[in-house]
Amino acid sequence: MDAARDEIVRTLSSDGGISVRALVATELVGEAVRRHRASPTAATALGRALMGAVLLASGKKEGETVQLQFRGNGPLGPLTAIADSGGRVRGFASRPDVDGALGGGPTDVGSAVGTGVLAVVRYHPSWREPYTGIVALESFREGTPVIARDLGPLPEVVRSSGGGLLFGTQDELRSALRKLAGNPALREQKGAAGREALLGRWVESVVIEQYLDLIAGVACRRGVARVEKVLGSRPHAAGAEAS
Repeated sequence: MDAARDEIVRTLSSDGGISVRALVATELVGEAVRRHRASPTAATALGRALMGAVLLASGKKEGETVQLQFRGNGPLGPLTAIADSGGRVRGFASRPDVDGALGGGPTDVGSAVGTGVLAVVRYHPSWREPYTGIVALESFREGTPVIARDLGPLPEVVRSSGGGLLFGTQDELRSALRKLAGNPALREQKGAAGREALLGRWVESVVIEQYLDLIAGVACRRGVARVEKVLGSRPHAAGAEAS
């Protein structure tokens, strides 16, 4: 990324409760479009993916990378972007020449990508294996219990949801597999707990409302009238102000 023209800005609220990142990436996206000879639709999709990866990787440990994998059923095909903590990023669209004449217009990214799976993969050379965020939540969505290594971010998800079992050694992994394989009632209980946790905490509608609640609460405490007015009419705003 051209540091003289493209820029990422990070700031943190005084109480540490909100982190904001803003990115100007005109040169980055323009260079990607030129190299891949991307159509308007593919250029928009690839540019958003590249910028998203840069924003997610910003502030991570030195050497850590964040990879976004969009595996949709649309004509664009799989879309991948990977960035590191230093702002370096690369990516590709499987069909950069995809026709822009889709249902929603010449840059209808939604139709081009289609429906499918988004995987967020974090990796650092000091880790034994990458962490893929889609695995646990996709399992929860299907009501399937999770067996995860007791390492990295997944243990907190599994423990707080009750949606699976953890292991630290190969023996513990074998024990967890045998336990779930031989106990249908336990499988059903863990699967139901994971799905309940997903629907109550991690689906898009819930996460967005929680984020807006946080912004509304900070605006209320600081007396930012314009933001408070916009968000104050939301059904969840009263709870946010009370917090």
